[in-house]
Amino acid sequence: MFALNFYQNRKLKIAGVPIDGAVTVGRELDNGVILSHSSVSRHHAVFSIDSSGPEPLVLLRDLGSTNGCFVNDTKLKGDALRVGPDDLIKVGIFRVEVIDKPATWGLPPSNDEREQTILYESPPIWRESLPVDRMRALYEFASQGTQLGSEELLALASKKISACLEFDVLCILVRNGPSEKMVRTWDRSGACSPSRVSISRSVLEKCLRERVAILADKKEEGDEEGTRGWNAMTSALCVPLLSGDQSVGAIYVDSKSPTVIYGKEDLQYLILIANTVASNLSIRKVLQDLREEAQKLEAILSSLQEGVLITDKDFRIISTNSTAVTIFGGKKLVGTQLQEALAGLSHTFHPRALPGRACFQLETPPEGKSRPRSVYVATVSKNTESEQQGWHYVICLHDITESQRLERMKAMLVNRLAHKLRTPLTVISGVNSLLASTTAPQLDAELKGLVQQAAKRSDECAALIERFVEYTSLNLDHGAALALYGACALEELVASAVDTNAELITKTAFRVVRRFPPNTFVVQGDGMKLRLVFLHIIENAVKFGKPGGFLEIDAEESDGTIRIRFLDNGPGIPPTELENIFQMLHQVDADDTGEVPGAGLGLWFARDIVQAHGGNIRITSPASPDGGGTLVEVLLPAVARESRPARDVEWKSPTVRIARDPA
Repeated sequence: MFALNFYQNRKLKIAGVPIDGAVTVGRELDNGVILSHSSVSRHHAVFSIDSSGPEPLVLLRDLGSTNGCFVNDTKLKGDALRVGPDDLIKVGIFRVEVIDKPATWGLPPSNDEREQTILYESPPIWRESLPVDRMRALYEFASQGTQLGSEELLALASKKISACLEFDVLCILVRNGPSEKMVRTWDRSGACSPSRVSISRSVLEKCLRERVAILADKKEEGDEEGTRGWNAMTSALCVPLLSGDQSVGAIYVDSKSPTVIYGKEDLQYLILIANTVASNLSIRKVLQDLREEAQKLEAILSSLQEGVLITDKDFRIISTNSTAVTIFGGKKLVGTQLQEALAGLSHTFHPRALPGRACFQLETPPEGKSRPRSVYVATVSKNTESEQQGWHYVICLHDITESQRLERMKAMLVNRLAHKLRTPLTVISGVNSLLASTTAPQLDAELKGLVQQAAKRSDECAALIERFVEYTSLNLDHGAALALYGACALEELVASAVDTNAELITKTAFRVVRRFPPNTFVVQGDGMKLRLVFLHIIENAVKFGKPGGFLEIDAEESDGTIRIRFLDNGPGIPPTELENIFQMLHQVDADDTGEVPGAGLGLWFARDIVQAHGGNIRITSPASPDGGGTLVEVLLPAVARESRPARDVEWKSPTVRIARDPA
């Protein structure tokens, strides 16, 4: 709570005006403060409180004071300026002091009836050691205080102070927050109400405002007789409770006996007591904040629909949320190994596959109609802070049961339609073949061309239908059949995919170059499915490229992941198509592909397989400065890297020329 003191020269004119609204300084009768002087026609300035921020601010605005309004010898020019207890403020001929008035603490009444002589000492001159009784009291206080709550801590502090210091008043103030404050007082008989004692408000306010330890003495030379009859303190100590650079309160001690005069040793002892109190209060505040944050985090985790597991580096579960416990059938998870928790569930988790594989899948068995079979994909995030000795992995379990069901329904629909189309297409192809073989001599050139065209188109349709059947069948089956932990030689998979496309490569005069380092890259996964991924990427590059084009294939390993790059010099993919190119049945516009036949399944299936291996597939187009070309990157987890001598021999198949360039 802020207040204002108004001085003319050194004389206090009006004291303790609370700034609970706009305080106007002027001559008008309706102003909150009326100050006048015969030599001045008027003063006009307004003090107000800005409570919009975390801490209230005092603002001063000059509204036309005759002699001007100055803050620290700088004249205001109409704008509001923040002022505080340390600022020198002049409004006309009056000096104004802003004080942080601790009246809201519920302090004891003030006994500052007379001027006093105060000796400020901060810090005191430290002795090498305190007396044994005080050292013992400090040790006991430090050892016992850590286990106590705030109230018990303050009570113990008063006990240790009273054991070593004589006092008439002991007052401890603690500010736990903007609105949470405590004032506890004691007299010679023990704990008492603040109304039963009085303190030196000026000493306490200076201690709180300037955060300094104070040794105060009201006993003046030559005035001993008059002082002795005073009902006020003769000697006082006041020490701030400091937490970092913030003051969280103070400890005030005074004596009204003329025989008790506190010294620097007493101030030193009280500072040590205050430091222990402040440290314990600070620790409690930090622990309270941590508990509140932990409760917030627990509430957030509990509200998530995804399951969350936190494990150490050995995949021992150290924390979880309620959703994860439900997914695992109510098992006790904390303290168990992840592999133990997965017992009885179908899953693709293996510790040696991480962190190369960033995810795995698990499937919970059905439990009657109330709990059907559920499928989850678990994404694994690794803690990157090396000095962190606690948690190492965060595993989030996402329910993909519904999305997987929809994908399977889509694949099943396409698969069944393809099977249904096989029979009539077989009849059409047979009729076309019969016409082409038996009636060709009787047909003119135009009809013969139409028959041949019909036979060609029916063969293309048959090939597309077979591709539909193949891809959708694999999609329906691969979820349980993927051998994700096999070791596959990357070069052999790529070579096999190239050889399978040999006829198409030769037909288009394409050149395929493999630039692998002189080491064997071994990827982890299902070799048959990965070969299909490479086969389709190579087929797309050749099929959509220009005749006589080229395709470069290289690979590199980093942090347990192998990156396989396929770079061609084809026309590229329109930017508008990149977002949809992995969708099932999606095909690039015929104007861009030149009506190249396709089913719109290859890239959809390729990404599905790669992601099931815990990898990723990315496409960049255009990939060259001239605006053409496509770069396909496949990222897969590595198993090992075995050195072997470099081979500089160019490998050729009977139908296609494939160069192998050493790195």
